[in-house]
Amino acid sequence: MKYLKKFKLFETGEWSKEVNWQFVKDNPDNDSIEANWIKSFEKQLQTIIDNLDNPKIFKIINIRGIDTYQGPCATVKIFNKTYKVWPIQDENLPLEYIWIENFPIDNTSKDDKLPGYQDYTFGIADLLNDINRSGDIKTYLTVKKFNI
Repeated sequence: MKYLKKFKLFETGEWSKEVNWQFVKDNPDNDSIEANWIKSFEKQLQTIIDNLDNPKIFKIINIRGIDTYQGPCATVKIFNKTYKVWPIQDENLPLEYIWIENFPIDNTSKDDKLPGYQDYTFGIADLLNDINRSGDIKTYLTVKKFNI
């Protein structure tokens, strides 16, 4: 009986490793699925930035692909703290939602999901503007707790 000693597994959903945010910026004419998904996600993140009172509170660090089924993941700085941000693909949702992993304002763990904040782009921009007007996240949470 012969045994396989070396093999390589090719999954159907693998993302091309060379297609990342820098590749997309360097090759704007690339029309691959991965490049288009990064462009679309970057546009969503830029919409958040464009709708902030102070655009300096949100900065895109990097966008990279994870899987052609899950899509890209962005690393961003929000109020000088690093978070991972994911696009949410769900045909039951009327808009394209974004999920900020482990954000201090959590609206997803109550549904037995990982903690974080999920909303559409303008909802996230509104939340970040409210936090910025409050001074910081801790003050915002205290104010919301007492409905001031």
